[in-house]
Amino acid sequence: MKIEARIVSLKGSELRRAHMARQMGQTRLGWSFFDACTALPEDLTYNPDKARWARGRELSRGELGCYASHVTLWRWFLRESDLDVLCVLEDDIVIDWSFFDQFEGVLSQFPQVDYIRLYAKAPAPFSYLGLTASRRHLVRFKHPVFGTQGYLLRRAGAERFLRGLSEVVRPIDDEMDRFWINGVPIVAVYPFPLTEIGFETTIGMTRHAPPPLGLAAGTRRFAWRALEKARRHTYNARLALPSRGA
Repeated sequence: MKIEARIVSLKGSELRRAHMARQMGQTRLGWSFFDACTALPEDLTYNPDKARWARGRELSRGELGCYASHVTLWRWFLRESDLDVLCVLEDDIVIDWSFFDQFEGVLSQFPQVDYIRLYAKAPAPFSYLGLTASRRHLVRFKHPVFGTQGYLLRRAGAERFLRGLSEVVRPIDDEMDRFWINGVPIVAVYPFPLTEIGFETTIGMTRHAPPPLGLAAGTRRFAWRALEKARRHTYNARLALPSRGA
């Protein structure tokens, strides 16, 4: 199983890159920097009107760059690399190396899992999947947990994430967390083997201080959130059902 890491980092971010290079020297995992994007690919269109009713606000330049970076990296993974599994890391993290050199064992133990988060920004209800050989637990979150600080991705997971992406209306972590749409469950290893640190963010606080919406946009946002919630509950309920013949 061929696994390598790519660290998403803006070209010229010397402090962050030096911080990550020091850490990556402690692992046998192959790695390199992946220059973060600052604009969307030509085949992806940002729709600010839909963003306002889907997320309650427009997306920032940093969020659009983050979206483009992860999509471009997945495309490289599928079209140009010979990797079986891609480890995606951002450059503002601290890593617990006791887990990083055990990726192959965990992935072999859970061959049905195509996507494993190494960090999450928000707590959420979960179902328990099992204990890994590294004595960490694998769980499936039932609600979005946000963040793209680190994750493992098989080719099948990247294909499902990319399928149908054409219009950008939410941050990329929100899009990845929509398992009821993309069919990629939010699986995570716990305790998390990395954590985010306090470098100045390029995204800022816009996620937490959205401007007020007008009546029409607010009504549409309410309806959209209700539909998303219903879809999420239906998907979770289907996964909770016992398999036929059990």
